[in-house]
Amino acid sequence: MPELPEVEVVRRTLTKEITNKVIKQVDVFWPRIITYPDNQDEFKLGLEGQKIGKLGRKGKYLIIEIGQHHELVVHFRMTGKFKLLPPEERFQKHIHLFFHFQGEKEGLAYHDVRKFGDFFLVPKGDYRVIKGLYQAGIDPLDASFTYEQFHGLLKSRKRLVKALLLDQSVIAGLGNYLCDELLWFPGEQGVHPARLSHELNEREMKGMYHRMLDVIHQSIRLGGNSFRDFSYGNGIKGQFKQMLKVYAREGKPCFNCGTPIRRETVAGRSSHFCPACQPDSIS
Repeated sequence: MPELPEVEVVRRTLTKEITNKVIKQVDVFWPRIITYPDNQDEFKLGLEGQKIGKLGRKGKYLIIEIGQHHELVVHFRMTGKFKLLPPEERFQKHIHLFFHFQGEKEGLAYHDVRKFGDFFLVPKGDYRVIKGLYQAGIDPLDASFTYEQFHGLLKSRKRLVKALLLDQSVIAGLGNYLCDELLWFPGEQGVHPARLSHELNEREMKGMYHRMLDVIHQSIRLGGNSFRDFSYGNGIKGQFKQMLKVYAREGKPCFNCGTPIRRETVAGRSSHFCPACQPDSIS
């Protein structure tokens, strides 16, 4: 599933490609991809004839300004992606929505092999029908996300670090690969994913905060991380996979100490870590 960096790359890419374009027509080939409103005619009516404005993001949600009063909110789930196509190619397999633009030779296709994605057309800023977005915690790229705030989020809860980081109502946008990567510190002892959040010391919390931001920004610069079927428009894949230190590296040597990376289930999720550099207790 695309995490914060991947959705941010999509946002930046689409900002260049579709901002200020007017939606002439919307073709719906798989009505169930529209979560709200539950009537596809109402969905189309709210989009057709409207100009696309600013593209935003919170956590894993893409937020597209539609006209003056609405927003189109997209959650990609596992395999959703956008790509520009000539209208005559919109009948390709796995394309479920197609947006025609006035005066343009290409439209925007939504392609989703597993059909897990969600589209919501809502009044601007009103996310009550989108539970995950309405209850979302702070986004790590928000200017207000300071170390002091991060410290408070950890110390005020008695939870496994991995579970807390994955909780979208606490911090929005982190997924499995980001969590595993931010708990491993280059050149020093990191944090075991099964440690309790309120027991972390100052060095560990500061390390997690700065490592989180470093990993996110590096992933964005490299176009994000692409696993399995996920890619960006027109099949472009991100290159951050080459920079992974622990995630998906089970059995391979740790870049710090050479110890084989271990994979265990923590908080119901597969977790990768170095047993030497990330001990399960404070040394």
